[in-house]
Amino acid sequence: MNKRLISILGGLINVIWWVAIPVFSFLFLVVLYKLFIDGTVNWDIALNIPPNDFDFSITPNEPSYRFEAIAGIEGKLIFNVDLTALLIVVALVLVAGTFYLVLAILYNLRKIFRSLRAGEPFAYENFARLRRIAYCVLSLAVLDCGKSLFNRYLLQQHFWGHGKNYTAKLSFGIDMILIGLVILLLAEIFRHGYKLKTENESFI
Repeated sequence: MNKRLISILGGLINVIWWVAIPVFSFLFLVVLYKLFIDGTVNWDIALNIPPNDFDFSITPNEPSYRFEAIAGIEGKLIFNVDLTALLIVVALVLVAGTFYLVLAILYNLRKIFRSLRAGEPFAYENFARLRRIAYCVLSLAVLDCGKSLFNRYLLQQHFWGHGKNYTAKLSFGIDMILIGLVILLLAEIFRHGYKLKTENESFI
């Protein structure tokens, strides 16, 4: 176990923790001001833009390369909206949920590194902490997917039939899901390590 690396990473997590708390608190106050005092908010929707909206081509200078098409064009619609009860609830859930989950991940990481510095990597608490981190990461993927679904609803309700035929980009948080599953696997490894540790201690 590289104690120097563990000390550096643990210190970095502590710095992020103490920076994140005031930053998130300030941002949350800004959101509350926008929601309940200002009454408007800038909302953004990731868009899939039809390639035929752009008259664009490129001519290669090598005969072995030939232009076929432009695909996968993405953009972002940003608009200022007067808040309704639904938008307020969705905004609060997204912001508060994201802040809570990120802080929960940092909190459990601090506890894990504290136990590593104490020379107890296979403590049972680390299994539980890793599992909580995994669930938080998976919950972030759910929030991201929920936001994309709500954005699609907003686009269809308020912008459908006006201007270009854009579609809101759906996000399933595949990368976050994979990370969460890997962390769950690591949690099981820690649980197995704890089981072996307790069995070996019982024979001594």
